[in-house]
Amino acid sequence: MNYTHDFTTTLMETRLTNFGNVKNLLNVPKWCASLTLLFALAFSVGSTLQAQTTVTLTSTKATVIVQNLSSSTFSTFPRFNVDGQAGESARPLVEFDLSSIPAGTNIVSAELRLRNVDGSLTVCDITSAESGSASFVSTIYRITRSWVEGPSCNTITTSEATWNTAGPGNWTTPGGDFAATSYGTFTGGPLDPADFLYSVNIATLVSGWINGTFANNGLIVVPSSSTAQYNIHSDNATNAANRPQLVVTYTNPIVLSTSVTNVNCSSNTNGAINLTVSSGQSPFSYNWSNGATSQDISGLTAGTYSVTVTDANTQTQTTSATVQNTGLNLSAVISPASTPGSMDGVVNLSVSGGSSPYTYAWSNGASSQDISGLAAGT
Repeated sequence: MNYTHDFTTTLMETRLTNFGNVKNLLNVPKWCASLTLLFALAFSVGSTLQAQTTVTLTSTKATVIVQNLSSSTFSTFPRFNVDGQAGESARPLVEFDLSSIPAGTNIVSAELRLRNVDGSLTVCDITSAESGSASFVSTIYRITRSWVEGPSCNTITTSEATWNTAGPGNWTTPGGDFAATSYGTFTGGPLDPADFLYSVNIATLVSGWINGTFANNGLIVVPSSSTAQYNIHSDNATNAANRPQLVVTYTNPIVLSTSVTNVNCSSNTNGAINLTVSSGQSPFSYNWSNGATSQDISGLTAGTYSVTVTDANTQTQTTSATVQNTGLNLSAVISPASTPGSMDGVVNLSVSGGSSPYTYAWSNGASSQDISGLAAGT
């Protein structure tokens, strides 16, 4: 098996502004206005990525299955027959390793490239030759089960892909298991010149593989009925440039990050969220859960806010950020003095928010959370 991977991309200029000052101030307790915990956080990430990436992949698996040699495999043959003649149909099988393309990408184009090979060739006791003169259409379909490209040539086997078997195990239907949807066609014939390029954009098929709509078991080339046959280079071709190729251009998935400015009191509206969009294709549009359509939002109370970002290729990505109340929240349960002049009043104080441990400074000089033995008063 042969594998070639040409990866072209431009990465990345990154700016990182890290944490600024963090201050905690605790004043004389008088509800939220008097007891204030201030927390300031500044964090921003900026990055610039190339909008599109192109990779050129050479097939990792390829073979041809032949109707009139239904139990024989031709995995190592350097050329594949494309034959539409009745009773001797020949169908190439090709698979590409797509692991270098990130999931979630938008596939802009995916060009399948197959090249004609002229003349006859005798290898492993079989001769591959062209015949007839008519050009005919071949259709690309998606293979629906795994198959094996083995080390054999013109060998009867059940452990490698043949017309009858996927290796191991039989095809459900002789001639390969494939979905009925056509992903493109091309026209070729025995009069085409050597190394003539057959090109098909199979972006829809590749997008389905990349994003998990269906498993990547490769594709099958099914010729229409004809009185002719011709050959294409296999993944064993001497010149690597002639082997089956897939040229994929895609935009990277949108990546979102946020930096949050929290509020310092539950009633304040000084929260903010700064949104950074990395990758994807500009321009972008923004749809926040509070109705805002700007990239960044401010004037926020404590709460969780979500945003959906859409790029020029209609890719979407959603994220959320929470603006926290980092101030102190106080509540008290008061038991008043039982009679005028009595010293049996109690204040039980509850504190939340901020950062524990807490310290207390009551106006009567007490430093405990709760105070008791109190006369009527403030």
